[in-house]
Amino acid sequence: MTECEVQHLRCRLYFYAVLASMETLVDACPKARGMIEGAAFSICFRTLSGLRTCLSFNEGLCQFFGPRKTRAEIELLFLAERQAVRMFEKKLAIAPTPIRGITRLSSVKPFKQLADYMECFLKPKAGDLKDAAFRATAVEMLLTVALAGVCQLAEYEAFARESVAQGPQGLIVFHLPGEMRAFWLRLESGNLEWGRGEPSTSPSVSIRFMDTNIALGALLNKIASQAEVGLGNIQVDGLVPLADHLSMLLERIHLYLE
Repeated sequence: MTECEVQHLRCRLYFYAVLASMETLVDACPKARGMIEGAAFSICFRTLSGLRTCLSFNEGLCQFFGPRKTRAEIELLFLAERQAVRMFEKKLAIAPTPIRGITRLSSVKPFKQLADYMECFLKPKAGDLKDAAFRATAVEMLLTVALAGVCQLAEYEAFARESVAQGPQGLIVFHLPGEMRAFWLRLESGNLEWGRGEPSTSPSVSIRFMDTNIALGALLNKIASQAEVGLGNIQVDGLVPLADHLSMLLERIHLYLE
């Protein structure tokens, strides 16, 4: 891939996978909901290349629209995809240019607070991981980034696109400990989609994490997942080659996100 193609893919991952986890955070974490309590605005990030991603905040709820067409009250424009990537990585002081809602820019303060808090879960510190509720929220957010990210890789990275087209197809369901909601990913005819909650159809393969520490280790690529399967800490039932195929694709996300 050229440097331009890499930056395009990285921008897509931040726009459509990392920001998607903000909705997951607000759904799962009372403290996050408190940060946007009373906030009522919508915001859209755009690039000159045509990428756009939108979120809305209202009554303590966050809704991620992604690229879907929706008119936002505040629109911010990045002149280059690299500029957007560097902002998400906190390497750039140059802010995007407001092109709509200039008089409402002060209302995005809750978004900035939420974005900073979100990073605590996506890049967790050892001390925070001692808290069970924190671990559960981190797992859901990291799984959101992983599944939404794989969907982007499958369309915009040549290796992943060819791998998905040639590999096993089907529905994968991730079951998390306790009463945590399930997540799913469907590979069908080379196309991918993901979602939260139990799917309406039976899965081709089910992956169950026995506790949040194991789930975090797998999602952060800090444990040998195959070894944990052998120990019974990760249970895989059904079409095992499909699970192995997805595991390989998930590992590629770490090549693009810091």
